[in-house]
Amino acid sequence: MLGMTIGCSGLDPSLELHLLQFTTR
Repeated sequence: MLGMTIGCSGLDPSLELHLLQFTTR
């Protein structure tokens, strides 16, 4: 969810992936 929000915000995709992994963990 957070990753999607960040992606929409216009941040780096790698950062979004890292956040996604962190949230899924």
